Amino acid sequence: MAEKSFGLNFRYMYIHAELLTEQIPPSLQVNLQLNMPTGKPSFENEALILPFTLNFTTIPAVANITLRGIVKVSGKRKFLEEIKNETERKKPIKILPVILQHLMFEVMLIGREIGLPPILMPATMPPKSPREPSSMIA
Repeated sequence: MAEKSFGLNFRYMYIHAELLTEQIPPSLQVNLQLNMPTGKPSFENEALILPFTLNFTTIPAVANITLRGIVKVSGKRKFLEEIKNETERKKPIKILPVILQHLMFEVMLIGREIGLPPILMPATMPPKSPREPSSMIA
């Protein structure tokens, strides 16, 4: 059963953002890579600590944004143990969509500060047609 009540607290250790060119093309593709955890998850004061690194780049090369830090997840101990076990077994983390949503908001704010135009990210992946085979881009 999924936890209904948990808290997230983000602490950034490293923030890097650069605009590589002043001439921004009318359309940009974005590449977003979230590595989590980037270290061993640990417990601190009844919270699970998950280190992360997020890299955001554009195609063509217009901007780079990198965020590194930790997410403190608070909640019931059983829920925190499940999250820790998922990360150690390299399984998808249940709360990853919530973490990614928060980090994307931060990236958009930082992007605005360096002069990047607003980038609309799809809320969900578009449905595949029945004839289209499944694929994965690595």
